[in-house]
Amino acid sequence: MGSFSECFALVKNREAFDSRSEMPLYHMSFIIQTLVREENMLPDLGGIKERAQNRGHVCRNFIGSRAEKLKVCLQHLNGDNSMGIDCCTKGYLSLCEYRSVVIRNNILAVPSAEEARDVDFVMIETEPIRPGYLRLQTLCPQSHKGQTYWVNETTALLKHTRAKQTEYKGDIVHKGIKSRDWPEAAAEWVSRDRPSGWPGQHVIESAVEGGCLVISRSHALSHKREVEWQLVFPHVETVLAKEALTAAQRYCLCVFKILVDFHLRQISIRLRTTTFKTIVYFACEVLPIDVWERNASGCLMYLLDKLYFHLSKKWLPNYFIKSNNMYDHLSNFEPLAQVIDDIRTYPIMATFFLADHHDLVQIWMFDDIIDDIKSYRNHRDARRSFHNVLLPNLLKLAQTYMLNEWYPTAGTVLNAAYQEILAVAEEHEDVPTFQDFLKKVLATEDIDDRKYMYLYMDRQYGTKLRKTEGTAVQMTTFKDIEGIGDLEQFRDEPIPKSCIGDTVLQMLYILPLAERLEKKNRFSDAICLLQSIIKKARLFKEGFMVPDIIDDPTLEREIIKQTEMPRTLVNVSLMVSYEVLFKCLSSLHEEDKFKQHIQDYEDICYELEHYEALKEVADIWESFGDNERAKTLREEVTRCKHEKTEKIAKTVVSILSGSAGTGLNAFLRNSIP
Repeated sequence: MGSFSECFALVKNREAFDSRSEMPLYHMSFIIQTLVREENMLPDLGGIKERAQNRGHVCRNFIGSRAEKLKVCLQHLNGDNSMGIDCCTKGYLSLCEYRSVVIRNNILAVPSAEEARDVDFVMIETEPIRPGYLRLQTLCPQSHKGQTYWVNETTALLKHTRAKQTEYKGDIVHKGIKSRDWPEAAAEWVSRDRPSGWPGQHVIESAVEGGCLVISRSHALSHKREVEWQLVFPHVETVLAKEALTAAQRYCLCVFKILVDFHLRQISIRLRTTTFKTIVYFACEVLPIDVWERNASGCLMYLLDKLYFHLSKKWLPNYFIKSNNMYDHLSNFEPLAQVIDDIRTYPIMATFFLADHHDLVQIWMFDDIIDDIKSYRNHRDARRSFHNVLLPNLLKLAQTYMLNEWYPTAGTVLNAAYQEILAVAEEHEDVPTFQDFLKKVLATEDIDDRKYMYLYMDRQYGTKLRKTEGTAVQMTTFKDIEGIGDLEQFRDEPIPKSCIGDTVLQMLYILPLAERLEKKNRFSDAICLLQSIIKKARLFKEGFMVPDIIDDPTLEREIIKQTEMPRTLVNVSLMVSYEVLFKCLSSLHEEDKFKQHIQDYEDICYELEHYEALKEVADIWESFGDNERAKTLREEVTRCKHEKTEKIAKTVVSILSGSAGTGLNAFLRNSIP
């Protein structure tokens, strides 16, 4: 790992080359933020509605990672979250008798004033105790029969007790006391030097007012565990997570946890959420607040370097009590440190494997970016890379989301694209307004897609797109569209004039109409429209065939490159058309009519490398009684996914130095399922 001065330099310069991974931070941030999107991080509620309720005189409220909204898992694109990565541990606090607390499943229960007793404990240290831990002397031992440990004839210490198993359903329970005073052991946290100014003074003051908790949890190496208690700060942690963390800091924390947790599955070891929060909170105090948004990959590299450092030193200070080493009772750090070192050395591949496991990878985009990294090594021009490669791919990604009716996600992508346009703009460059940018991008979209996008963007970002809709696009009807206009039931459907003669735009407009017809159970109408779309698309694709008379490889590659975007859009539209067509035919019990299309459906899925769709094709073959073909296709999908992963890995290896390339091969052997 590099020095922390080098790591800090990476954080400050988002266009720098990371010497450790031999990758540009600019491309790395793009890959991370595109593949691991915030909207794919789902909160793990874990029965929160069932347990957050009043029980007698005790009022329960969530605390910890769930309350902080830091207990998340990564969503599968196909909707299957059974393999989501759970990033947090469980615990539960509830204030009950003696103004004390019970820890179980992240719930804090507070007694009513009339039920709470006066506190009758004082903190003492009868012998050296590890920082952050203490013993409690009761001044009224007669009130705690069976719960005291007598040091001598006059001094009694409070022992740990368990709540009734019937009440807490067999969970491990810790009791404790709520302290209104801030402990002296954590005084340094209040006055600590914080170069970044995080968290603000008002947050610190609010946190201190909430005090702390003293809970019945001893150190793992304690010799008198039954009388040792721990200082914890759930109120402060909730304030930090919910009020102090910016959206960008929270995003980096979640990516940090998800990425590390995913790759630690190799060695069946998990790190507690406290570890991730501690490292991120310390980093927030040092790193300028604005870099978390401008340079996500630089911040992530910094966090990984810090985690590796603490694991290799077997030392991680508690965020509130620095003298408390949270790792002093653990062992066997070497496997953990090695996995972190691998992630830090190969962050792009580590992110790719995480996203691929959750079916979130856009293969076509990944190829383009890896190719551009080679060019970036020479020109080091972020603006050039963005406008030539990254922006076209973002717009293509937004279009894909709109095609699937994921309008909020498409809006997020478009907003990110525009913010980057502003970030890379040269001085005095004439940059369009956000509204003008959106109008241009959305002008060729389907009427309903554009309507929903206008509505979402106006509400979310304060634009006024709907007011311009009346004059933005000149319209005609389907009767002017060759191959579609002869369908009597659709002749009067509106469509922009720009679609006349443009098959790609026609498909982008007409396909959503077919999907809506299918949802309205108008299957026959949808089938009629889909068959017309498919026929036009097949004829259109034939026009992209490279003529046999061209024997110049350079010219051939140029022709293929120029036609890549429309060819991809047509293929995506065809794939969706076949999917909807099969649904309609199945609803009419006419599945056999799809046999004439299934081979083309399969070929297009292969061309797009859409392996989830290929699994659906295998299911269709099986429904036709061809079990052998279905089995072969599923095996082929598995093989292709591995080949694609290895191909991307080899591409990455080709732009790394010899030693780094050799190390990546070892990382791949551990990471590829």
